[in-house]
Amino acid sequence: MAHTSDSLHALLAELRVDAARSSSRGPMVLVAGPTDAGKSSLCRHLLWHSQLQVYDEDTSSPTTSSSSSQQHQHPIVFADLDIGQGEIGLPGTIGASVVTRDNFVVPAPADDQVDLAEYGSEHNFPLTWLRNLLFYVGHTNMSEKDWLFKWYVQQLATRIRDKQAADPRLAASGAVINTCGWVEGKGLRLLLATIAIFQPSHVVVLGDVNLYNHLLHEQVTPVVLGLPRSYLAQRRSASSRRDTRNGRLRTYFTPPPRGSGSPESFHIEVATSQVRLFTLVQSQNLVRVKRVPLTESVNHAVVAMCVVESDHMLVRSTVLGFLCIRAVNKDSVVFVSPRPGPLPSNHFLLGQVQWLEA
Repeated sequence: MAHTSDSLHALLAELRVDAARSSSRGPMVLVAGPTDAGKSSLCRHLLWHSQLQVYDEDTSSPTTSSSSSQQHQHPIVFADLDIGQGEIGLPGTIGASVVTRDNFVVPAPADDQVDLAEYGSEHNFPLTWLRNLLFYVGHTNMSEKDWLFKWYVQQLATRIRDKQAADPRLAASGAVINTCGWVEGKGLRLLLATIAIFQPSHVVVLGDVNLYNHLLHEQVTPVVLGLPRSYLAQRRSASSRRDTRNGRLRTYFTPPPRGSGSPESFHIEVATSQVRLFTLVQSQNLVRVKRVPLTESVNHAVVAMCVVESDHMLVRSTVLGFLCIRAVNKDSVVFVSPRPGPLPSNHFLLGQVQWLEA
């Protein structure tokens, strides 16, 4: 396990150049390891440096300056499969985002006055997530519905392949895939299933020699690399993780105002007859939708709003946005929303994630 994040970046940069020249798919890198090993930080590091790499328009050879109008960066896909502490969506989601320099959180104007490599290193590679594609698993623990997690991982992997097939530059960059920190027992089996679905070219194991040796022995992918646990990673208690999840929900449902004033959420009342609430169930090895009755038992539930033409299409639907059920009345349902109404859809997916502050 003698690699470093910098040597890994250099290796991936060369592979992306080769892929760009041959119009093939670049390195698909899956990052694995126990909780609090620094997986998210490593993913941001790799994503950040992928966007410092520029290519000549004609030859796709790498350069170190972006001064020419004939030079460009290649966007890259980031997939986040950590349903408990993921970065892209709310707790209970998995998803993907296409990353460019637009995702950099830096002082403006960045390209002219800021050394992006130095700034990223000093600030732990701060990124914001744009153009996200999300699926709502509805749980923060993969063991609760492992079949549903694997179903959505398959849907996400298919969407990413389709998107890369339609964009040679995106394909040449490959992808960075973050995973959750449960790597023992059923967690290990789910990790192996995830690797089988995504078929990465490289698996990078952080801070776990036993996991590294196991994946190397199982020959799960052409290349398995080991890195030590990040010195920046902080060990967090279960209560700290719970507080972080609640904080993510609070930030989503009470976003900061654009002007002066306090954060606020919006209450949207919808007639009960107009609300179509579903959950996903497994029946005869098939994933199906099941209608959920509107009762007080779903109060405080976080639901995913999906735009579909028919109910059965919910099994493959991505998320348009999230709402929290504040109250179920006799004739109406009151939702907490980060934005004012009206709502663009009346189809909702229910999980077990709750926001008790609603």
